[in-house]
This record gives sequence, structure tokens and C-alpha cells, in this order.
Amino acid sequence: MKKIERTARQLYVCPTTVVLEVEAEGSFLAGSPLVRPGGGGVAPHQGGVKVIDPTEEDGGDDDNLEG
Repeated sequence: MKKIERTARQLYVCPTTVVLEVEAEGSFLAGSPLVRPGGGGVAPHQGGVKVIDPTEEDGGDDDNLEG
């Protein structure tokens, strides 16, 4: 026996947006903590920055751009 599939159409639900006016001075975002690369933090989670000189690589034909 052959099974017949029936589908029903559903209505499209339109997305809505709301715009609110806020009468307050200031910003909505909280301030970020001070960033101190290479220093700061609490032991044992103290930061450190090490700058490594780049190395020159020759990838052969993989370095060639075509197009």
C-alpha cells in the first residue's frame, strides 16, 4: 500500500522590533578593566608577553597566487 504524505501550509510569522527612548545620560555598557599586557594580574595568573621574530618560510609553489 502506498503511503500519501500530506502537508499543511503554515502562516508566516513576521518578526517585530521595538524601539525605546531612554532619557538618561551615560552609557549602557559597563567599563572594561584596565589592560596591562605583560604585567598585572594575581599570582599565579600573571600575564606575560613574548615577542617572537618572524621566520621566513619558502613554501615553494604554494606561495604563488594565480587567478
